[in-house]
Amino acid sequence: MRLIEQLGTVDVVTNISNRRQFVDNMINEWGRAIREKNSVCVLMVDVDNFERYVSHYGRSQGDFALRAIAATIKASLTRTIDITARWDRDKFSVLLPNADLAGAKMVGEAIRKSVESVEIKNEDNTLHHMTVSIGATAMLPVGGDSIEEIIRQADIALDNAKKSGKNKVTLWDSKLEK
Repeated sequence: MRLIEQLGTVDVVTNISNRRQFVDNMINEWGRAIREKNSVCVLMVDVDNFERYVSHYGRSQGDFALRAIAATIKASLTRTIDITARWDRDKFSVLLPNADLAGAKMVGEAIRKSVESVEIKNEDNTLHHMTVSIGATAMLPVGGDSIEEIIRQADIALDNAKKSGKNKVTLWDSKLEK
């Protein structure tokens, strides 16, 4: 891949895929899942209390923390087909092709525990432990289904994880919409 093309697919702060690359990968995996009748899982991962951290330690330290969290999420993925990306500011996305909801829960818990165990050394030499909230969903897509729907479901599950205390993995359930 040419360097200029690669730069357009990598988030400059975290050095993992960016949202655009995630969506491109999602479109490809979505089509494969329809053809092969396999499920697809999406996890939305949000760093808990990140704005408070940044307001205390500064944007530069916040970027350092995001790099550490991104590396931890990526290291938590054991299959080469699994993909993580920076979705937005302090939010990451994970794509698990050919996985079910139980697999999404297992990966989500691995990510949550790994992030919680990372010690981030701050500029004042204090150590800080970050936590993440995770929303996970799975779908067996058929023609007519959209990737927007699975992302919406993961976002709803993420919102529920944050509302119910943070630092947890919540699975999407249609009852969460009410």
